[in-house]
Amino acid sequence: MYYFDYAGYSIEFICGEDTYRPKGEQIEVYAPELVLDAALCSILTVEKFNLSPLKHAAIEEYSDGDEYVIFLRNGLNLYYLSNGEQSFFLAKIISQHEPSRILVRKTMASAR
Repeated sequence: MYYFDYAGYSIEFICGEDTYRPKGEQIEVYAPELVLDAALCSILTVEKFNLSPLKHAAIEEYSDGDEYVIFLRNGLNLYYLSNGEQSFFLAKIISQHEPSRILVRKTMASAR
């Protein structure tokens, strides 16, 4: 695994043991208030995501009260966590991973 730290988030690459090529990527946001990247800032909350051009790329949305998950047409999965209020803040973006999508579909009620 390789990772790179930035202001408020990190980017990780999971590589194959035999090929050393990326098998998956993820962005973990650990301090949303520190994030400076404009693209990431534009989707830091579900409310901001809903106002962004990416909203049109959403194909499925799920919520269980504490977590809100959005699947995008390009394969990315966005995970938002509740801050104890009504807002959900971006916690993680992962590359396409169908087992994760299946798990979310099975365990969360549809938000639609």
